Amino acid sequence: MSNRIYKQFDPFVYLTKNITYLLSLCEYGDLHLRGACANLLITLIQITNHLLTLSSLSNSFNNSFIN
Repeated sequence: MSNRIYKQFDPFVYLTKNITYLLSLCEYGDLHLRGACANLLITLIQITNHLLTLSSLSNSFNNSFIN
């Protein structure tokens, strides 16, 4: 049996690390890299917002059956 300790995946930590990395590339990269990183950040923010909206709607839907 393995003695490895598995950390639970935390999407917030993962997202924060990726955004921080992309922001540093946007700040210190060359012009092409800055544009690509800016586009990735915009897409990441849009997807995150979409997922949060879906999660909120799902929770509201589930709570309507509980109450």
